Order: sequence, then structure tokens, then C-alpha cells
Amino acid sequence: TKPKEPKKDKNKKAPSHKSDSVEKRFLDNKMAGFEFFLFGIIACGLIIRIIALMDLKTTIYTDFLLWDERIYHYWAKAIAEGAFQLNSVYEFAPLPAYIMAVIYRIFSPDVFYIRILNIVFGTLTCFVVYLIGRELMNRRAALLACIIACIYKPFIFYSIVPLKESLALLLFALMCYLLIKVISPDDSAGQDKNTKKPAI
Repeated sequence: TKPKEPKKDKNKKAPSHKSDSVEKRFLDNKMAGFEFFLFGIIACGLIIRIIALMDLKTTIYTDFLLWDERIYHYWAKAIAEGAFQLNSVYEFAPLPAYIMAVIYRIFSPDVFYIRILNIVFGTLTCFVVYLIGRELMNRRAALLACIIACIYKPFIFYSIVPLKESLALLLFALMCYLLIKVISPDDSAGQDKNTKKPAI
């Protein structure tokens, strides 16, 4: 005789995945709130820089350019007008001058457009600082670093002057972030983020 098969309990319910879905929904809501908070910080950094630019317009430094600013302004203007000779010796870093020349070519040779462009560069730098902090530590430390970058006075100042510093800061921050991504271990391998610090 064949052994009797154990009777299946009809009242027994299959394991529910309700708790998993609730946890997933909670994490999704938490992440959405975190991203909204980050967006608010970046927006505040942008607003602070716009206010600083508007405040600068009430001073004599709006139209009066200092020595380095004049050099970049006339240099970019000459490039935009096609009067700059390629065999000329560069007195300063050439990349900002060529970027300014593109802006002058598209709009007009007004240094106000460069100030706006530097505000964009400065705001992007704050976001890259957040990315660096997230890679090295965690999201909370990254948010704190982003807040500091948004309200740091030298960062704000160089975001509203027609100089190379705002672009240089952005490129330097991007280089640091990419370097960290390249030399740091992969998180998917289950390694601790703290192991990245000695590599830096």
C-alpha cells in the first residue's frame, strides 16, 4: 500500500509579502523626501548667489572691472570678434577666456552674462560637493558638506565675479569625484565605504 500523503491544511495561508511592500514603500518615501531636501538646499544656494549678484549691482563694482577681470573681458571680446591671434602667448588660463568668448558671441560682450554663468558653476559645485561627501561618508555628511558649500562666503563671492575661480572650483570638484569613483572599491561587492578613505 502506498503511504498516505499528508493532508494539506486548506486554512493555512501563503506567506504574505505585505510587510516587504510596506518597508519598500517607506524607503521610497524616505528617499523621495531626502532628494526633495537636497533640491531645497541647492535651490537656497542658487538664491543666495542671485541675491549677492543683485546686491553687487548697487555698488560701483558692477561696471568697474579690476585688473584680472579686465584682462579676461578684453581677451574674450577679442576672441569673439576674431581679432585674437592663436600664436599669442597666454598670460592667464585660456579656457575661461574661450568660454567667455562663446557667451559673448551668443549674446553680447556684457560681463553680466559671465556673472550669471559663474553662478551656475558655483551652484553645480555645491552639488558635486554633495556627491563627494556621499562617496566618502554617507548622505547625512554629504548634506552637511553641501550646506557648507552653499553658504561659504568665498564660494559665493567667486560665483559673482567674472574670473576663472568658479569654473576652476567646479572642475576641481568634478576631478576629485571622478577620482574617488575610479579608485574606490565597488559598494556592490559588499565592502565598507570606510575602506575608501585610505585609498584617497
